[in-house]
Amino acid sequence: MYEKVSSYLQRDLLFALPKSQRSLMTLVIRKILVSSTFALTDTLQSLIKRLDELLIGIIQDNRLNNEEIIYQDIDELDDTIEEWNEEEIEIDELTEEEIII
Repeated sequence: MYEKVSSYLQRDLLFALPKSQRSLMTLVIRKILVSSTFALTDTLQSLIKRLDELLIGIIQDNRLNNEEIIYQDIDELDDTIEEWNEEEIEIDELTEEEIII
Protein backbone atom coordinates (compact mmCIF):
# COMPACT_ATOMS: atom_id res chain seq x y z
CA MET A 1 0.00 0.00 0.00
CA TYR A 2 2.85 2.38 0.87
CA GLU A 3 4.34 1.97 -2.59
CA LYS A 4 1.04 2.65 -4.36
CA VAL A 5 0.29 5.77 -2.34
CA SER A 6 3.88 7.00 -2.78
CA SER A 7 3.67 6.38 -6.50
CA TYR A 8 0.45 8.38 -6.64
CA LEU A 9 1.95 11.26 -4.67
CA GLN A 10 4.95 11.41 -7.00
CA ARG A 11 2.89 12.01 -10.15
CA ASP A 12 3.68 15.19 -12.03
CA LEU A 13 0.02 15.98 -12.54
CA LEU A 14 -1.93 15.65 -9.31
CA PHE A 15 -5.27 17.45 -9.07
CA ALA A 16 -6.14 16.20 -5.59
CA LEU A 17 -3.52 18.38 -3.89
CA PRO A 18 -3.21 22.12 -4.45
CA LYS A 19 0.16 23.01 -5.98
CA SER A 20 0.90 25.51 -3.23
CA GLN A 21 0.43 22.86 -0.53
CA ARG A 22 1.62 19.78 -2.36
CA SER A 23 4.94 19.27 -0.55
CA LEU A 24 3.43 19.72 2.89
CA MET A 25 0.41 17.55 2.11
CA THR A 26 2.65 14.81 0.71
CA LEU A 27 4.63 14.73 3.95
CA VAL A 28 1.45 14.64 6.02
CA ILE A 29 -0.07 11.84 3.94
CA ARG A 30 3.12 9.76 4.18
CA LYS A 31 3.17 10.26 7.96
CA ILE A 32 -0.45 9.15 8.16
CA LEU A 33 0.31 6.20 5.90
CA VAL A 34 3.02 4.95 8.27
CA SER A 35 0.98 5.51 11.44
CA SER A 36 -2.58 4.40 10.69
CA THR A 37 -4.33 2.65 7.82
CA PHE A 38 -7.67 3.81 9.23
CA ALA A 39 -6.56 7.46 9.22
CA LEU A 40 -5.21 7.02 5.70
CA THR A 41 -8.64 5.83 4.57
CA ASP A 42 -10.21 9.05 5.84
CA THR A 43 -7.48 11.11 4.17
CA LEU A 44 -7.93 9.33 0.85
CA GLN A 45 -11.70 9.79 1.13
CA SER A 46 -11.10 13.53 1.56
CA LEU A 47 -8.96 13.56 -1.59
CA ILE A 48 -11.64 11.68 -3.50
CA LYS A 49 -14.24 14.19 -2.32
CA ARG A 50 -12.01 17.05 -3.49
CA LEU A 51 -11.58 15.44 -6.90
CA ASP A 52 -15.35 14.89 -7.18
CA GLU A 53 -15.96 18.56 -6.37
CA LEU A 54 -13.38 19.64 -8.95
CA LEU A 55 -15.01 17.41 -11.55
CA ILE A 56 -18.48 18.73 -10.76
CA GLY A 57 -17.14 22.29 -11.03
CA ILE A 58 -15.61 21.54 -14.43
CA ILE A 59 -18.85 19.99 -15.67
CA GLN A 60 -20.85 22.99 -14.44
CA ASP A 61 -18.38 25.40 -16.05
CA ASN A 62 -18.72 23.54 -19.34
CA ARG A 63 -22.50 23.71 -19.08
CA LEU A 64 -22.28 27.45 -18.44
CA ASN A 65 -19.98 27.88 -21.42
CA ASN A 66 -22.37 25.88 -23.60
CA GLU A 67 -25.31 27.93 -22.35
CA GLU A 68 -23.42 31.14 -23.15
CA ILE A 69 -22.77 29.87 -26.68
CA ILE A 70 -26.43 28.96 -27.10
CA TYR A 71 -27.55 32.37 -25.84
CA GLN A 72 -25.09 34.08 -28.17
CA ASP A 73 -26.58 32.09 -31.03
CA ILE A 74 -30.07 33.09 -29.92
CA ASP A 75 -29.02 36.76 -29.79
CA GLU A 76 -27.60 36.45 -33.29
CA LEU A 77 -30.80 34.76 -34.44
CA ASP A 78 -32.88 37.58 -32.98
CA ASP A 79 -30.73 40.11 -34.86
CA THR A 80 -31.07 38.11 -38.07
CA ILE A 81 -34.86 37.89 -37.69
CA GLU A 82 -35.02 41.64 -37.13
CA GLU A 83 -32.98 42.21 -40.28
CA TRP A 84 -35.25 39.87 -42.27
CA ASN A 85 -38.32 41.69 -40.97
CA GLU A 86 -36.80 45.03 -42.00
CA GLU A 87 -36.06 43.62 -45.45
CA GLU A 88 -39.64 42.36 -45.77
CA ILE A 89 -40.92 45.83 -44.93
CA GLU A 90 -38.64 47.34 -47.56
CA ILE A 91 -39.83 44.81 -50.14
CA ASP A 92 -43.47 45.56 -49.28
CA GLU A 93 -42.79 49.26 -49.85
CA LEU A 94 -41.38 48.68 -53.34
CA THR A 95 -43.50 49.66 -56.30
CA GLU A 96 -44.27 47.21 -59.10
CA GLU A 97 -41.70 48.86 -61.34
CA GLU A 98 -38.97 48.47 -58.72
CA ILE A 99 -39.83 44.78 -58.21
CA ILE A 100 -39.47 43.97 -61.93
CA ILE A 101 -35.96 45.39 -62.02
